[in-house]
Amino acid sequence: MVFFDPSGVRKIVFGITVFVILVLLSATLFGSSQYLKNARIFAETAYAPVNWSEPQFEKTLALTFDDGPKPIYTEEIVSVLKENDVPATFFLVGEQMIRHPTITRSIVSNGFDVGNHSLTHSRNIHSSSERIHREIVATDRILSAITGHSSIFYRPPYLLDQEFGSIDGMSIDSDVIRTIEEVGPIVVGADAGGEDWETAIRADADIIYEQVAADARDGHHVILLHDAAGAGATADALRELIPALKAEGYRFVPLSFYFGLTREQAMPEVGIGVILSEAVLTLLVFTEVSGGALLYILVVSMVVIAVARIWFIILVRRIIVPLVRTPRFRGILPSVSVIIPAHNESANIEATIHSVMSGSVTPEEVIVVDDASSDNTAKLVRELQVKYDPRLRLLQKERGGSKAAALNAGLPEAAGDVLVCIDADTTVSRHALRRLLYHFHDTKVGAVAGKVYPASLRSFFEKLQYLEYVQAQNLDKEVFSVVNAVGIVPGAIGAWRKTAVVNAGGYSLDTVVEDQDLSLALLLRGWNIVYEPEALGYTETPTSAQTFFKQRFRWVHGTMQCFRKYEAWFASPFAPRMGFIVLPNLLLFNLIIPLAAPLVDIAFFASVFGIFNVPLVATIFIFFILFDLLYAYEGLRLEEKPTYSLIPLIPIQRWVYRYIVAAAMFKSVVAALAGTLVVWATPSRRGTASREWALVQAKAERLQTQISKISTD
Repeated sequence: MVFFDPSGVRKIVFGITVFVILVLLSATLFGSSQYLKNARIFAETAYAPVNWSEPQFEKTLALTFDDGPKPIYTEEIVSVLKENDVPATFFLVGEQMIRHPTITRSIVSNGFDVGNHSLTHSRNIHSSSERIHREIVATDRILSAITGHSSIFYRPPYLLDQEFGSIDGMSIDSDVIRTIEEVGPIVVGADAGGEDWETAIRADADIIYEQVAADARDGHHVILLHDAAGAGATADALRELIPALKAEGYRFVPLSFYFGLTREQAMPEVGIGVILSEAVLTLLVFTEVSGGALLYILVVSMVVIAVARIWFIILVRRIIVPLVRTPRFRGILPSVSVIIPAHNESANIEATIHSVMSGSVTPEEVIVVDDASSDNTAKLVRELQVKYDPRLRLLQKERGGSKAAALNAGLPEAAGDVLVCIDADTTVSRHALRRLLYHFHDTKVGAVAGKVYPASLRSFFEKLQYLEYVQAQNLDKEVFSVVNAVGIVPGAIGAWRKTAVVNAGGYSLDTVVEDQDLSLALLLRGWNIVYEPEALGYTETPTSAQTFFKQRFRWVHGTMQCFRKYEAWFASPFAPRMGFIVLPNLLLFNLIIPLAAPLVDIAFFASVFGIFNVPLVATIFIFFILFDLLYAYEGLRLEEKPTYSLIPLIPIQRWVYRYIVAAAMFKSVVAALAGTLVVWATPSRRGTASREWALVQAKAERLQTQISKISTD
């Protein structure tokens, strides 16, 4: 069985991995609480607007450097400062710290102060209070994790909302500055600098020197410079500037000096639990801010891909499918054996057999494989043998197993050239077998997929599945049938060329979706698989969220198993239909997008709370729903009796399906990683197929009675 690890080693490894992740997440949460604790400390720290008239500030200068850490240049500036025994404060960007943690630690270990310069250094970080909060918090967490210190100082990128010439945010009348300082940090500007961010100045150390020397006159100044300006020009300017200013009697002080704070107050130490691995820090970058951008990109990409696929399917179905539809074969039909695997199917087995036996084509035999049922399944089949013997045969397995094993038990007993396999909770239409058999005059056809309907449309979930089935079959399967690349022949009703099945080794026990597994095996061997929309099967479907989840979990896990089993053929030129059509479609639209689909809703609600652009995301969201409705309309339009009244359920169906299927995907991924054995589990049958069959038969009998009465009269 694919993914199953009988040794249990993978389960142990998976458990340890989960434990480590939980520890790291706990540390991250602790870091969040530690940050909030530090923020309260910052807010309660005594400082006041700087009174520049006090004598201790006379002829003092505080050097600050923005946008680091940068390889080579930051290290060169640190070296110059140490040579001249000068303090400084480096305002660091979170993403840069992630890239260069060693340089970040080096700045602090060499005795220099650090400040918060945002996570992304974006011009729109002050677009909302939520964005400001995320930028500052994420950067502080990164700084804390790398250095073991937090910082009380924050400088906005590009001095946004902060005038050049102002040092302390408390002197600026700005709601943004007030918001930032409510989070905790002191907002710091500058009133002198070499303007080394200007392109014309960056490469010239002499101009930087002259500009700073001119600004740093008359008293006290916070000087703004940049680590990597002019490819080292700032460091060159400092080599001359620092001695010159010292010679004029200026003192260089740390930024904290102006606020009456010690280094310990300006850069408080954090607990060991906050110091996370750099891998977790990288994750934090995405989850705090870049993660928002990534989510946005994923959502837009998903919508674009899904809409493009919808348009493609609709256009091919409308234009090409009618042109290539195969005309009905009028010759002699091949011999056919029907195999019905059954485990505790007493609720529907009689109706299933009656529907097969009363069809327009008489099968050579109907083989019911009783897979160790504990109910009356075998007894009911024996009673029907009185009516249908010798065509109705009963095989009994003493030990129950999987549906694949039951089908394999019936395979050597079948005498027909074609095998029609039907689930024991499914009834078939009168001409179902005839429509399936038509296709086997083409010697390249290995299997034919029938069309499946829910037996009843009474419950909410039955209606949702009806909508799903008509869209998938009337559109997707019709289109894939054009290129003979139908990826799954449904277990409820499907026909197989016996020689093709035997040559493929029968039904595989490697997966829990034996029908899909065998379909892929035949495609790989060069057989064509087509779809027959008039071979109808009415099957019992889940009516509750719980049973629906169980069904989807098995389907999803089986699909994952199939992809894993046949992944070597992905994008393979030696099996083009498998490699470029079936497997990519399976991976993208059966696995990846269903797993990520809830992100569409998350993005929409995130936009409502101001994280994304509301009009844009809302437009995409509405656009996606409209295309969903269009797709549903197209699927229903192709029905003999369209039930357009169900279209309003489409948005509900998408939301319900999204979360149930995503949960099933998550459970399946966990089971695969842990090597857990997933087995067939037959749900309790309600007899829906049997009741609906009885209603149809009663209606037919009444109609026949009326016709007979009219003829008599």
